[in-house]
Amino acid sequence: MAYAFVGSNPTPCTIDFFILLYNYIPMPSVLVTGVNGFVGPYVSRELDKNGIEVHGIAGPHNCHTNTDFASYQVVDLLEPDAVSEIDMTRIDSVIHLAGMVSVTDSFRNPDAYKSANHLMQANLLNAANKQDASPRFVIASSGGVYDGSTSRPSEETSDVNPLSPYTSSKIDQETTMQEYARKYGFSYAIVRGFNHIGPGMRQDFLVGSLARQLARSINDDAPSLTVGNLNPSRDYVDVRDVAIAYRLLSGVEAPDGIYNVCSGRSLSGKEVLSKLIDIACIQPIVKIDPDLIRSADTELSVGSFKKINAVTAWSPSIPIEVTLRDVFEYEKSKAATS
Repeated sequence: MAYAFVGSNPTPCTIDFFILLYNYIPMPSVLVTGVNGFVGPYVSRELDKNGIEVHGIAGPHNCHTNTDFASYQVVDLLEPDAVSEIDMTRIDSVIHLAGMVSVTDSFRNPDAYKSANHLMQANLLNAANKQDASPRFVIASSGGVYDGSTSRPSEETSDVNPLSPYTSSKIDQETTMQEYARKYGFSYAIVRGFNHIGPGMRQDFLVGSLARQLARSINDDAPSLTVGNLNPSRDYVDVRDVAIAYRLLSGVEAPDGIYNVCSGRSLSGKEVLSKLIDIACIQPIVKIDPDLIRSADTELSVGSFKKINAVTAWSPSIPIEVTLRDVFEYEKSKAATS
C-alpha cells in the first residue's frame, strides 16, 4: 500500500499511525440476496474487488456452499420469522436480487409470482424497520415493465404497460419500495434492468438457449436448433456491466429513484442468432417450435441509460459480440465435459 505525504517527510511512527487508522476504518457492508443466482455472483465479485464487504443470502433451493463472503446464510425469504433473524444493523445497503424471474413460467403460475416477489421484498423491509436499521435498498425490477408500443428508447418517466405476471409483480415491488420509503424514510434505488446476458445465464432465456444448442451441435453431421419467435428486438446488456451498475447504485451518493440499466440499442432474435452462428462457425437447420412462441410479447424493448450515466457516469462497456462469444465458449466448455 502506498502513502503520499505533502510538506514533510514521513516518520515510522506517522506511517504506523496511518496503517492503524486504515485498519480501523470500517469497510462498506452490503447484503446481497439471490447471491447464488445468475446475477448474484457477478455483483458479489464486483463489490468484493472494490473493497466492499459482502454478506450473501441464498434461498433454500439454491444454497451451494460459498466461502467468499464476510457471511453467508441460507434463508427462506418467504418466511418473515426467518428473515427477521438477518442482522441488518451493520448493513449499509441491501441489493435485493432474489425472486421468481421467468416471463414464460409466470403465465403458468401468476399468483405465485405476484405473491412471492412481493412477500420476499416486504419481509426484508419489515425486518430492517423492526431492527431500526436504515440500509439503502437496491431493488431489481425490469425493463420489461415499459410500454413497448413506441420506437423511442424508454426513459424512467416513460409509460409502463406490463404484459406478463412477472412484469406486473415488478411494478408491485416498485410501488412497495416507494411506499416504505415515504413511510419509514428508507433510501432506495430501483433498477429497471433490461436483458442481462453473460456466461452462466439460464437456458430458458433466448441467448442462453441458442448458445447451448449451438455448442451441443457443433460436432453433429447435421446441426440443428429449435427456436420460437425471433422477430422481437431486445436491449441486451452484459451482466458484468450490470454488476458495476448495482455497485454504483448501492452507494448513498446516488439519489433515490428509478434507474434504467441497459445498452441503449436493440437486436432482434434473428440478429442474435446470426452472430452466434458466426461465432460457432456452423450452419444449423433452424426449426420453429410453436410452443416456444409467447402469446403476448413486446416487439421492441430498448432503454436509455442517460439518467444513471448522469448520476454515476455508468455506461455499458462490453460489446455484444464479446458477450455472445463468452456465452458460447462457456456453453461449449460445459458441453465438452458433460
